Amino acid sequence: MAPAPLAPSAPPADRRRSGLATALFSLIALSFGLIGAGQLLAAGQTWRREKGEFERWRAELVLEGVANRALAGLLVNAGDGPFAGEFADGASRYAVRLDREDEKQSLFQSATPLPAALTVAVRAALAAPPAGRTRALVAALNGEPAACAFTTTSPVAGGAASLAPRRPLPLGEQGEVDWRAGQRWRISVMRPDGLVLERWVLLSGKASQPALELARALHRVAPERWRTCNQDIAA
Repeated sequence: MAPAPLAPSAPPADRRRSGLATALFSLIALSFGLIGAGQLLAAGQTWRREKGEFERWRAELVLEGVANRALAGLLVNAGDGPFAGEFADGASRYAVRLDREDEKQSLFQSATPLPAALTVAVRAALAAPPAGRTRALVAALNGEPAACAFTTTSPVAGGAASLAPRRPLPLGEQGEVDWRAGQRWRISVMRPDGLVLERWVLLSGKASQPALELARALHRVAPERWRTCNQDIAA
């Protein structure tokens, strides 16, 4: 008679508990690993966002310096402009334009019909808080020739009708200082890659602070479009 097969013996209780503990510790380790990976990903996103904000701040700071130089040039040039010129900063050359805003047509109280795209942009800007209207306007005009719009209209002041475009005069850096107290001007500076800083200022007549900023916007435009709008726009 053949002997009966032996039944497998059950593992000792302590071995079973050891296997469960190993699985539990593996699960805990995996959880901590996922948490660490999530924190690392969040830290990377924060770093990229802050790096982008820093680069934007640094770029705006350089453009601000060029704009201040252009403002100094305005104070030693006679006439109502507009003025245009170019400044070098290291290996880069920045194009500038300065427009007097006092007699321009207001974008927010337009007396004449505006192009459809510009009308939509104005309505979008009016829906924004007053402090952010210029930024909202430039954002809405990002797909349109914003630079061209601002050569004949203004978000900070305005006359009854839009002025005809005029050929800009060269911006020099020599002459007698005229503080131009009470005048409103737009200072536009373009970096070679198309990054543009727009500043609208009220000239105070004071040497300690010659210009009070009314509004500003930082945006991008095709360099060719900017040059077309801001150079020989009219004979």
